Amino acid sequence: MKLNKEDGNYLIDFYGELLTARQKEILEYYFAYDQTMQEIADNLSISKTAVADIIHRSFDQLTDYENKLHLYQSFKQRAVIYDQLSALKNEQVDLLVNRLIDIDKC
Repeated sequence: MKLNKEDGNYLIDFYGELLTARQKEILEYYFAYDQTMQEIADNLSISKTAVADIIHRSFDQLTDYENKLHLYQSFKQRAVIYDQLSALKNEQVDLLVNRLIDIDKC
């Protein structure tokens, strides 16, 4: 998986608790808050090289979790099906889709 903001944010949502607090902090600055590596380094008083290394190693770790567990991939597939079901414009289907979405939020 390539290092991109959308995937990074979702992978943090799914697997962030499996990272160290420092890894998660740096990834959140980078992906969620869209800070540059230099900004993160300045804020945390560490080198830009250290930030880059942590980002790449941590993202690789999250990608490894995804390759083994497929939670993000399943989420994306369910989202497509939810959209297709919602497009049917059936009240009962809408209720069921909303119930499924609520379950996914837990």
